[in-house]
Amino acid sequence: MMRSMYSGVSGLKSHQTKMDVIGNNIANVNTIGFKSSQVQFKDALYQTTQNAKGSNEATRAGGTAAKQVGLGTGVSSIAFDPSATGSMQSTGNQFDMMISGNSFFIVNSGGINYFTKVGAFSKDNAGNLVTGSGAIVQGWLADPDTGEIVRDQVKDLKVGGVQFDTAPAELTSKCYVGGNIDSRDKQLTSEDGVKMSTTIYDNLGYSYTVTMKVTKVDENDDSKYQVELMSIKNSKDEDILKNGYEATLSDSIMNFNVDSGKFMSVGDDPAAAIENINLTITPTDPLKGDVFRTYDKNGDPEIETIAIDMSNIQMYASGDNSSIQLYRGDVKGNYGGLPVGTLSKVSVDGEGMIYGIYDNGVSKTFGQIAVAEFKNAYSLEALGNSMYATTKNSGDFDGIGKVVSQGGGSIQQGVLEMSNVDLSAEFTDMITTQRGFQANSRIITVSDTLLEELINLKR
Repeated sequence: MMRSMYSGVSGLKSHQTKMDVIGNNIANVNTIGFKSSQVQFKDALYQTTQNAKGSNEATRAGGTAAKQVGLGTGVSSIAFDPSATGSMQSTGNQFDMMISGNSFFIVNSGGINYFTKVGAFSKDNAGNLVTGSGAIVQGWLADPDTGEIVRDQVKDLKVGGVQFDTAPAELTSKCYVGGNIDSRDKQLTSEDGVKMSTTIYDNLGYSYTVTMKVTKVDENDDSKYQVELMSIKNSKDEDILKNGYEATLSDSIMNFNVDSGKFMSVGDDPAAAIENINLTITPTDPLKGDVFRTYDKNGDPEIETIAIDMSNIQMYASGDNSSIQLYRGDVKGNYGGLPVGTLSKVSVDGEGMIYGIYDNGVSKTFGQIAVAEFKNAYSLEALGNSMYATTKNSGDFDGIGKVVSQGGGSIQQGVLEMSNVDLSAEFTDMITTQRGFQANSRIITVSDTLLEELINLKR
């Protein structure tokens, strides 16, 4: 009777533990990235009142099994799967991310790496990508010169800050002229000529409007046309050619084939394979900056002129009107120069690559999110705040991490992983747990009644 009472007590304790776990699961039904736990019971020790016996051929007695009385139950384990994936909820926040598969985000708090499935990140005042508790997300940084990801020891990831909030300006180094020249256009023989203009940028990001005109070299010769620079005005509509700068055009004669109407070359020799007119802008005032030239790391000039490609012009009839236009950049849109850019958006692809998108059209690689995988993720230790730590049974983190796709997973931006708690399963477990607790309490009640009857025998 005493054994049955203590068995009932062990049953009450075990079912109470299970109820505690169920309560925690239900309490976290809306906790982002929460992983539900399950309790497994085990039977306790047994008291053997009679050992097992084998058969005896001499006495022709058969074997008998041992007689054992169990001493109750206990909790075998409280298991959870931290790598399980919950449902997806779209947030639209550029710093919210969901990781699918068996991988974990790596975060660092106080110099120690922890692991989480919750991608509810934000940007702190230093530009770090951080969790809600301030742990910094870890990954690999991009080489500042090449933009290639350097996959060595994980480091703090940044999505802003001094080095990322702005994109440097780029000097315009190429332009091109497109359109059609009609040799009968009267403007080609006038003083004003046919005008064309575009915007260029210096290496500080300031914009200027370059205006040129095209005229016939000889009004009776339809094969040669002169390109002349008229003005270079800054954003204040001031002509810098009258305020501390001078500019020159090289080989400013364009040659056309009068039989086919096709562009031939630039320069005095029509047969020469020259297609560009070079615009060189230099300061005449020592107080003005040499902002239309760049230098390499050794201090040698790198870009000294703006090459204007004239080969895209044709000479066909178009109602005695010419329609030519000067465009910034080459025909593919490159080398056109850029103003200083401000970071406007952060983009993360499925591989965890982080890109900064700037309002001047530049895209810059910031880094890549690294993930961790474990041989036995079930043995990770839950620390609260949706973070886990390694244990002796989970396997260690190598300090480098992996690309998320190596484990068959991916990262999605603008969504969060919800709790994987199944309320229907939890309430079912709650019912069976409640009944189990009641049954074990009845064991104690009945055992007490039997003891009471035993005591009453003396009366």
